[in-house]
Amino acid sequence: DAVGPTRRRFAALTAFSALSALNNVLWLTFAPARAASADYWHVDGDAVDWLSMIYMAVYPVVFAPASHYVEADGALHKGLRVAAAAQAVGALLRWASCASRSFALLVTGQALCAAAQGITLGAPPRIAATWFAENELGTATGFGVLANQIGPAVAYFLTPAVVASTGRGFSRLLAGQFFATVLVLAVVVAAIPARPSRPPSTLAAGRDAVDGGTFAEFWASLRDICRKRSIRALCLGYALAVGALYAVSTDLEVLLP
Repeated sequence: DAVGPTRRRFAALTAFSALSALNNVLWLTFAPARAASADYWHVDGDAVDWLSMIYMAVYPVVFAPASHYVEADGALHKGLRVAAAAQAVGALLRWASCASRSFALLVTGQALCAAAQGITLGAPPRIAATWFAENELGTATGFGVLANQIGPAVAYFLTPAVVASTGRGFSRLLAGQFFATVLVLAVVVAAIPARPSRPPSTLAAGRDAVDGGTFAEFWASLRDICRKRSIRALCLGYALAVGALYAVSTDLEVLLP
């Protein structure tokens, strides 16, 4: 059978990148306007911080089952559609919270967006492996990860540009974000099918024939990996770097004079 990457791989990577970037825009929507958010929803600044930190709280709970689902069932496209749909529903709840100034509804919507990150955050290598040739894997993964970092930059530009210090503009901002999530959902459904028309490489062709195993087997393999000292050191170093980045991103408005 024919083996080789198809031109549709660029559409798939672009659709995923849009999904990932938008998820991070939703993550940091409120951090650049911490005081305005607190006044608008009648809460304190610490509660507003949790709109960002909820992403870090939810991810450890959802990443293992989400990763197993995508890997074991070969259902990357289904997982991305679920993530895009959850993100759209979460964005709708965030927008709906503006009518009643319900912080509980806002947190619920933000939690749904955070759950979607359980699939998107670890997806770049899988997107690359499914759609790209072996000599393109690093570049494709890099673009997928880069999209994840573009989101916060957009959020820190967009929120102050739309929202006044009184909180005026939040309804317009969250409405626009909701319609953006619907558009991204449509793009993900249209651009990312179950699999390419042909495997992008012989390595990918062989991978398609391998059964991913049960969740217990997946968890056991994850536990075995974590027993390796070098892996634990790598995870610790990455966690410290990402933790510092996320902490600064959450409280940047407070840290700036």
